[in-house]
Amino acid sequence: MSPHPTIRRDLLPDVLRGFALFGILMVNLSYFSNHSSSGIRGEDVVGLGNSVATVIMITLFQGKFYLLFSFLFGYSSYYVTKGEKAGRPRFALRALVLIALGAIHFTLLWHGDILFLYGVFGLLLLAFMFRSERVLKVWAWVLWGFSTLLWVSLSLLTWLAEESGFDLGEFTNGLDDVMRSGTFTEAIQPRLELWVIGVPNGLLLQGGLAFGAFLVGVLAARKGVLGANSLALRTGTMLRWGFGVGLPLQLLAAALYVTNEVSGAPSEAVYLGSLTLGFMTAPLLSMGYLAVIALLVRKNSPGVAWMRYPGRASLTNYLLQSVFLSIIFGAWGLGLFQALDYWVAMVIAVAVYAVLAGASALWFRRFTQGPMEALVATLSRRNRSASNDQ
Repeated sequence: MSPHPTIRRDLLPDVLRGFALFGILMVNLSYFSNHSSSGIRGEDVVGLGNSVATVIMITLFQGKFYLLFSFLFGYSSYYVTKGEKAGRPRFALRALVLIALGAIHFTLLWHGDILFLYGVFGLLLLAFMFRSERVLKVWAWVLWGFSTLLWVSLSLLTWLAEESGFDLGEFTNGLDDVMRSGTFTEAIQPRLELWVIGVPNGLLLQGGLAFGAFLVGVLAARKGVLGANSLALRTGTMLRWGFGVGLPLQLLAAALYVTNEVSGAPSEAVYLGSLTLGFMTAPLLSMGYLAVIALLVRKNSPGVAWMRYPGRASLTNYLLQSVFLSIIFGAWGLGLFQALDYWVAMVIAVAVYAVLAGASALWFRRFTQGPMEALVATLSRRNRSASNDQ
């Protein structure tokens, strides 16, 4: 982590990562602050402040930023391999390191960890990384279609079950109790149970979208559209689709979600239907976000340029977000789990992001890598002084 002569980095990927970290934090928040397995639901949504906060979260954040982060993972993979097949062993080793870090993360801090799956998907990506542009595009569309089919099928099956009077039951897990009054070590077992249950669901319902974003990221890296060829981005088209079509659909999904949750007799089918609409159209708004950030970076806007600092240390910041939220809401810290209105928790999350962003800026006054980035570099035998991973 000592200072080294730096090779020029493209600004846009770092800013996008910093932006994506904020969105991921806002989505993860509800599982740390309200319900470990279901996030923000039922009575947590009641009240003007909580309802507005939920609409904001679902409309602007849920499903959009993990796609953006996945896109950036695919993009950076091209630079890790330097676009050559000879770089595959190095990339595979980095993927294995992510799997190990993810296992530690989901065991000790956050059962919604993405590092483990990113490592697994990274190994799978090796089979696609050097395929033709047409193959990557076809697979991205196939994965989106498959995910859509799964979401729609699950929603319809749930509706049929409700109409038939079938009792869907309610999933319970002991992590909520531990978050309220347990210890840090007592949280490990129920957290692992949630992870084991959540991984298959995540792979089936969101894994296809994430891996599809990986493939799109690889295509973007080949064309250099986040770097020297950023003018090739069709920002006008992206803005029209993202905010003209994607944003209204996301707002509709949020309205369905909140209306259902505050109805007094929420339907699981409507709940899943709102998620289906939100997740399947999320790529549109993610695309719109990318266009906005790209335009602001082109104009050297100070309003977004500062995000490059947390973005350059995205792994470090991602893990520290979990550390902060665990301490703030866990009984072993400030003990604020289920003790605050959701909108108040969102304000706290914004403050956490600001603190970590400021700390990142101070860190990069002296160092060229974040601490966890340096660790991964060491474990994957990376030449830190001559790298320009994006």
